[in-house]
Amino acid sequence: MLSVSRTSEEHSDLCSHFLFLLLFLLLFLLLESRRPRVRTPGSRAQETNLLLLIVNVMSRETSESSSHRGRYTKPVPTSNLASEDDDFPEFEPFEGVEATPRTSSSEPLSVEDVDMCQQINKPNHYTSAYDLENLVVRRGQEFVVRITFSRALTEQDDFQIEFLIGSNPSASKGSLIVVTFGSRPGGPWSGQILEVQGPVVNVGITPRPDAIVGKFRTYVAIKANGGLQRTGRTTGTDMYLIFNAWCPGTCTHLLLPPSG
Repeated sequence: MLSVSRTSEEHSDLCSHFLFLLLFLLLFLLLESRRPRVRTPGSRAQETNLLLLIVNVMSRETSESSSHRGRYTKPVPTSNLASEDDDFPEFEPFEGVEATPRTSSSEPLSVEDVDMCQQINKPNHYTSAYDLENLVVRRGQEFVVRITFSRALTEQDDFQIEFLIGSNPSASKGSLIVVTFGSRPGGPWSGQILEVQGPVVNVGITPRPDAIVGKFRTYVAIKANGGLQRTGRTTGTDMYLIFNAWCPGTCTHLLLPPSG
């Protein structure tokens, strides 16, 4: 009920602002219609500036009143290129479990390196011409990530890769993607282990054809000690996901005529 009443108050305030500005504009036009028609360039410039001021005020009132939508208590982000330095804590305990970060005497598994495999992925995704330091891949098509762990994996080990985009990412909005590689269910993107050579593991990840397009932040998380142990924030593993004209499941699929 509180959110409903708050939303009603916001709509009421917005209507009041618009009504006031509309009356002000009508009064201005009425006064102008009664003035003599002889106008100097200076008076025309003043009228233009006044009209621009009214438009700017109306735009500002609209943006400030509509930055919060529905149940969200924070402004809705207008860009998915934001870079958040503190997405998650490096150790996140599971709910109801006491936080016990691993110590030197109980360090079963850790991540040594994450390679976005640009030399493999860029030719396969036709993105070699993009002059960017970070990986650029296309949605609806598998790309490879190489993870180097502190030791070889066992059947008891469990890890996941997390992709985040924009501010305040969440799974319900499609801006927080969790990719798992075992029997545990994950998010909408699929993942599989392609190759294992000792502590080095190559995984394949396929974004959905309708995934959000933009710049994703990448984390590798290991399930251990009653929580998730994540890699730290690094811009080197950021990834750009773009449209895919070669994927039939996307809205940008390019229908080519049959050859021959």
